[in-house]
Amino acid sequence: MSFRERGIGFEEADRRYAELKRQLDAGSISTEEFDAQRKQLMVQDEKGRWWARGREDGDWYYRGEAGWAKGTPPDYRQPPQTTSRIARQPAIETGG
Repeated sequence: MSFRERGIGFEEADRRYAELKRQLDAGSISTEEFDAQRKQLMVQDEKGRWWARGREDGDWYYRGEAGWAKGTPPDYRQPPQTTSRIARQPAIETGG
């Protein structure tokens, strides 16, 4: 089965990459498992270029004539930040 037949898009690849990264950071999966699964998240655009998230920085890279280059996928929307809202809220003092 090819990547195109699986029908994975950039948004789904972002979601799955974030989950894999959480698992790697938590020690639930090895670096080798992370890389193997990350490679399964490659996305092919309408021009036939293959895109993949970088292992170290998580940025998008596409396969060009000279090899992998950092770029922004076509019509790409950055996923929302996943930081916890609770961590950013100020402490609330109660009168006493």
